Amino acid sequence: RAAGIPFQTAPGITAALGCAAAAGVPLTHRGVAGGVRFCSAPPNDELAAADYWRRLAEDRECTLAFYMAGASLAATAENLVAAGRAANTPAAVICAGTTAAQRIVFGDLSDIAAKSAAHLISPSLFFAGEVVGLHCEDSLLTAAAESPFPKLESPALDSDHSDHEHAEEKADAVA
Repeated sequence: RAAGIPFQTAPGITAALGCAAAAGVPLTHRGVAGGVRFCSAPPNDELAAADYWRRLAEDRECTLAFYMAGASLAATAENLVAAGRAANTPAAVICAGTTAAQRIVFGDLSDIAAKSAAHLISPSLFFAGEVVGLHCEDSLLTAAAESPFPKLESPALDSDHSDHEHAEEKADAVA
């Protein structure tokens, strides 16, 4: 608020849940992944970091969701593979999720950093796990754009700016 950036809070919905849903990426699926782990940056201590990556890599039935993943994307994918996750594990990067500026890149741990390099903007989330390979071709944003129902307006935003414009302004300020 102090910076003059309008926003809304949706209680109970984390960015990872919203972005995955909007991109058509399931986080769990019976027989594939029974859970999801929301991850942040690893510990600074080298020994603790090695344990962190080992624990994440060994649970193959858990989808991993990494917040603020842009700058550390390549290192995150490399660390997961070095710790034992298969290089062909499906992966996705979702930038500016749930906004009109949303960008989605799919790949696997071996190529996701290279595939997404030209598309990375903040904020971004990085997902890794077998369920990422089950993503839908039609995202919720595509479905919403084609919906016959009227778009809901946000009382938190003035009439001169759309959510998309604010997302771009915020992304430009971060860049």
